[in-house]
Amino acid sequence: MATGSVAPEEAVGHFTWLGRFLGLDPAASSTREPVGWQPVHPGLLADLGEGHGSEVPAGAVRPARQR
Repeated sequence: MATGSVAPEEAVGHFTWLGRFLGLDPAASSTREPVGWQPVHPGLLADLGEGHGSEVPAGAVRPARQR
């Protein structure tokens, strides 16, 4: 898959309707305040730091090891 960069001012034209959403950068706190939501679980990095997220569910296929 080819990749490349797109200037922010060209994003809407390049990504069409999705470009409008990609250009947004709302802070998470701006969505918490209006609804009164507060997180009750550890954040992603803290959770991963405790070793969570590395488990493979029963029946799942592990990827082949790279040699």
